[in-house]
Amino acid sequence: MRSGSNVTVPCPARLGVWLSVVIWLAGGLVAWPVAAAPADLQAAVAAYRSGDFPAAVRVLRPLAEHGDPRARVWMGVLYDRGRGVRRDPATAVRWYRRAAADGDVIAEFDLGWHYAHGLGVRRDPRMALRWYRKAAAHGGVQAMIVLGSLCDEGRGVPKDPARALAWYRRAAERGSALGAFNVGWHYDRGLGVARDVRRALGWYRRAARDGSALAQYTLGWHYEHGDGVVADARAAARWYRRAAERGFVAAQFNLGWDYEHGHGVARAATQAAYWYRKAAEAGDARARLALGRLYYTGRGVPEDLVQARMWAGLAAAQGDVAAERAVVFLDRRLSPEKIAAARRLALRRRGAARTVQAIDSAPLPRDLR
Repeated sequence: MRSGSNVTVPCPARLGVWLSVVIWLAGGLVAWPVAAAPADLQAAVAAYRSGDFPAAVRVLRPLAEHGDPRARVWMGVLYDRGRGVRRDPATAVRWYRRAAADGDVIAEFDLGWHYAHGLGVRRDPRMALRWYRKAAAHGGVQAMIVLGSLCDEGRGVPKDPARALAWYRRAAERGSALGAFNVGWHYDRGLGVARDVRRALGWYRRAARDGSALAQYTLGWHYEHGDGVVADARAAARWYRRAAERGFVAAQFNLGWDYEHGHGVARAATQAAYWYRKAAEAGDARARLALGRLYYTGRGVPEDLVQARMWAGLAAAQGDVAAERAVVFLDRRLSPEKIAAARRLALRRRGAARTVQAIDSAPLPRDLR
């Protein structure tokens, strides 16, 4: 059994803030094709995408002042992210409020988010709930999913998995892959409904077809463990690959493990190293230790004990007990100079990761990209 293979997929009822962050980063409540937008707005979007933020501000501000709700939401985004203007969540909220006054569903959701997290306004869960409900009433699927999450967890509303399921179903019916996944999860775990794994798998497949890497990973897990389906290592690997190719880190680790051990795929150390590296660079401790092991043995990568020590050290710093033992083992075989070199490499990698996380950390709704 792969390390960590008995860990189930994330439960929406336990995701809490993580789920809301994913929804926020995914963004986008109403389809706003750029091609259908006024020429000036298209020019502003083009300027934003090219990195010419001052030009985007020069075009968007007069449009927003003259009542264009899309331009007003864009101005809110610019102030949220500090693009072409000084970052100012309070000003962002004012722009979202002006757009919401015209019934703009993205602005309504954004206001809910800001009240929920105290960004530019005093934190007010009741106001957040009010704006989320307005957005949901206007067809905002992200708002529906957030409301479902709140009902799952009992945050600001009574804990009610059945009501959460109803919200997720509404989102799924409007084409939300995350909504479809969450419906599947409720059937999978019997939350607010009788447990029905086959029906859960149907919802997972629906979400997977719509591109949900989480659903693709979950289907892989079910095929690997034979839960609701006949165990099928090849099918599991296929689903893990689909999720891995979409950047789902747990699937990348699992696919690397499959290639290392010939589980559902032909054994291929180079492919194992490739997928372990993908997950390791994203911060997965298990993948970091596995990649370090490959460097130690020279399978799929050139033998390199300094690289092995670096990756094991990164995993150990995350609290991985096996990695801590590996570090002790490697340190007995390395000179002080090589240990120091491995530590320097690890420090540089951690610094680079922090820099990447700091870039574009503010949200951008999908339909505004």
